[in-house]
Amino acid sequence: MPYVIGIVLSVGVAVFARYVGFDRDRAFYPTVMIVIASYYVLFAAMSGSVQTVVIESVVMTLFAAAAVAGFKSSAWIVVVALAGHGIFDAVHGHVIENAGVPAWCLAYDVGTAASLAWLMKHEPRANHARHQSLGAFHGFLLAAGNASTCYPAALLYLRNPSPRTEASVSWIVVNIHRIMILSGVLTMTMVYAALAPEAALRSTFGESMSGPVADIVVRNWGALIALVGAMLIYGARKPAVRPMALTVAGASKAIFVALVLSHGGQFLGYQAGIAVLIDVLWVVVFVAYLLSVRRAPTGDLKIGSVGTA
Repeated sequence: MPYVIGIVLSVGVAVFARYVGFDRDRAFYPTVMIVIASYYVLFAAMSGSVQTVVIESVVMTLFAAAAVAGFKSSAWIVVVALAGHGIFDAVHGHVIENAGVPAWCLAYDVGTAASLAWLMKHEPRANHARHQSLGAFHGFLLAAGNASTCYPAALLYLRNPSPRTEASVSWIVVNIHRIMILSGVLTMTMVYAALAPEAALRSTFGESMSGPVADIVVRNWGALIALVGAMLIYGARKPAVRPMALTVAGASKAIFVALVLSHGGQFLGYQAGIAVLIDVLWVVVFVAYLLSVRRAPTGDLKIGSVGTA
């Protein structure tokens, strides 16, 4: 079943990236690949093994180098690197003890590499730039599991919206600057984790971690989330960077939701449960805005894209 999930998600992400337009930017896919590799280091840090952290850091550096090489030269390097990451997943458990790695990651890596290679081969010129980021949301789906399967259906629904849906999306476009400010302020409250890591963990997950590595990881986690919130607020005032801000923030929130849900209801009784509900709402709103902006003519976006608080 994990392999089936991985293949299905890889195809879904390919369609999602093309429809939304995330694959327009050449830098998307290499950047996200670096983020994906870094998650293995995070899982190792959470296990508390310094040796595993060092090993995973070395592996991450290799894939990061491949991502940069692919960005600078040929996207085929990225295809090979992604397939190589899938092969690495196949032997990962035998060479590195890191229990946090998802079982379906192998199938997703190989499936996305195959999809990207097929598209590049069949449309090498007309859509070369778009085809480079078929796996741009690999980070989005790293631990998405069952939670992510609802997104393709939502995208199909928005492609042929009803009048009520059109009205809702229009309201989102007109008020996106206010929405981003509200979401940014709420997101920045997680700076609390950077200031009081143990207390933040207890209130959010009902558990705590100890040791210098845990302290570093949790404080960094809180700081990064706060920076995402600041980015949303900045994007609210700068229409030109809104798509990027909403994309990064939405991916970050979706990853958090997926990671929490991957443990069932274990953490839903704490503040993590509330955060999951709120973040799902933000992801839906962000995706609705991005789809609407991509679909609408340029002249129709002046109000929604230049609104000020």
